[in-house]
Amino acid sequence: MNKKRIATIVLAVFMSILTGFGLAACGQGNTAEQPQGLRSVNGKLIYGEEEFRGAGVNYFNLFTGIFTRQWDTSGPLSALETLKSYDCKVIRFSTLPFYASEMGYYFETGGVYWEKLDEIVQKCEELGIGLIPSLFWTFSCFDYYGEAYHEAINDDNSRGMQFIRSYTEEFVKRYASSPAIWGWEFSNEKILSADLPDTVGTDSYFSTDDLNRVYTVFANVVRANDPYGRIVSSGDTNPRESQYNQWKSNAWTKDTAEQHREVMEAINPVGIDTVSQHQYSLRSVLDPGDRTSVLFDATTWTSFFEYLMEISSSMGKACYVGEVGYGCDEALGWENVTLDHAARSYGAAADAAYETGMQLILFWNYDPVTNPDPEGQIYSRGTGVEFSWNERMLLGKMVLETMRDLNARYAEAAAAEKNR
Repeated sequence: MNKKRIATIVLAVFMSILTGFGLAACGQGNTAEQPQGLRSVNGKLIYGEEEFRGAGVNYFNLFTGIFTRQWDTSGPLSALETLKSYDCKVIRFSTLPFYASEMGYYFETGGVYWEKLDEIVQKCEELGIGLIPSLFWTFSCFDYYGEAYHEAINDDNSRGMQFIRSYTEEFVKRYASSPAIWGWEFSNEKILSADLPDTVGTDSYFSTDDLNRVYTVFANVVRANDPYGRIVSSGDTNPRESQYNQWKSNAWTKDTAEQHREVMEAINPVGIDTVSQHQYSLRSVLDPGDRTSVLFDATTWTSFFEYLMEISSSMGKACYVGEVGYGCDEALGWENVTLDHAARSYGAAADAAYETGMQLILFWNYDPVTNPDPEGQIYSRGTGVEFSWNERMLLGKMVLETMRDLNARYAEAAAAEKNR
């Protein structure tokens, strides 16, 4: 065989190997494995070929926290190591500034925005931590362009909607091949600001119909740019008990179960294949234990998880609880909350998740730089992101240990099932 033919064969083999490796994480090179992430299949969260069970955290400012720290990623990169040590499976975080006045951190900083986000995504790839990015935590893009929400959402050519489409496309294309991305969220708890009677006629008014439209646009753009079919969620929470009547008649009348379901279907349109809701312990007592905020008849962690799984599966969708936490009314005195109060609540949530088969819960909220305010108080607003904690705080250490223990229980149950 002549040298020229040998060289041709070697080159062909080399190129075949490269092709087999596929696209790299962050869309910047090549990776040996197709990214898995979470998929919604027959109302279940699937990772690889198996049903997923796990717990993680919200780390709201994982990325946005570096905007005011000269883009220094050393803090979050170290924090990710800490979260891995507690067996954190998934992190939910925000990708854009909270306020319109801060949007310059995206628009006016050149490539540094994406370069620094790459560092965080790549660290999660290295550690094996999944990410659920929330792309539009607020409607700051409409505020930035000075557009009224209702009018802008219903105008394909509004600057805000053009930005939502273009940013989503750029974000998903850039990270579609990253194994660290486990799903995509649009925003955070938008339903709570929808259909508010006192906002009618103002720039901040928007309706459930508007959410249906913007969620559909978002889902369509994600689907067009993520070839791996990872979950798409609104990032929303429980509708208000009067949401339907606010939507249809501008009234605070309590909805029927049928009306509630209509709202749920409206805010989880085709394309949104996974239902997201948030839940906190009952705020009217110091020791809520297994009791949660009232949502129709779901007044315990167990009944809430069962309600969410039932209504989502009846729509052919998977579900997860994007925020889980403890809460009490300020009037009760946050200074009176003991570690035992909080521990019973988080423990009850974890037990109920395990017993009902809730597939994913994310505790609110990890922040490595927050401190109790005042110092030593178990439960407080803190000095960082609101009501946050970390491993240096008694509350934070307890939550992280609760998460780790729940993940160990899930792993043991999965291993036992395989060995049957």
